[in-house]
Amino acid sequence: MENFLYTRFHDEKLRFANTGIKGDLLDRFDEDLAKWQLQYVSLLLGMNDRRYQEFEWENFAVYQRDVNTVLDRLNEIEARLIILLLTLFDQWHYTIRNKDPDFCFERLSVYQDYNTKLAFYEGWLWNVPWTRYLEYLDLLRSMNDFTTSFRQNRSFTMIPDSINPNPDGMALMAVEMARYFAESGVEASRMN
Repeated sequence: MENFLYTRFHDEKLRFANTGIKGDLLDRFDEDLAKWQLQYVSLLLGMNDRRYQEFEWENFAVYQRDVNTVLDRLNEIEARLIILLLTLFDQWHYTIRNKDPDFCFERLSVYQDYNTKLAFYEGWLWNVPWTRYLEYLDLLRSMNDFTTSFRQNRSFTMIPDSINPNPDGMALMAVEMARYFAESGVEASRMN
């Protein structure tokens, strides 16, 4: 998304702040977000916020609490918030790649129905923007639809390690964000 905007609005002063890994955003909120006085914040609550094992109510309660805390803090800085719903975990590709002893995520021992767990989390997360009157963009559906349409070629994936999108997956996410901004009337030249 950054590259898309930089190449089309090179005469504008654009500033992006990328932050957050492994659910530690709350620890760095003031330093990494609040100080920038951002107009827009897109929040992707991805897989680093959950375990790869079976569903556990206790873990889900922590997830809910932390998401709500982040949203409360973001409300304080008065930026326009767009929640990006979860991205895809490529279970089929993980099963194939996991047979390779050099596979970097082999150690995770991902629960075989992990996507069902993701769908449960997404179901809850999908309701959050409605109850808080926030905007959202469903990346899981876009990525899943795209993958399904190309999965006739069994080796096709946008997520070679099953977790992190490759450049094609990132491009799809950027296109979906650009489409969202265009449809919602956001003027890209106002982003600074």
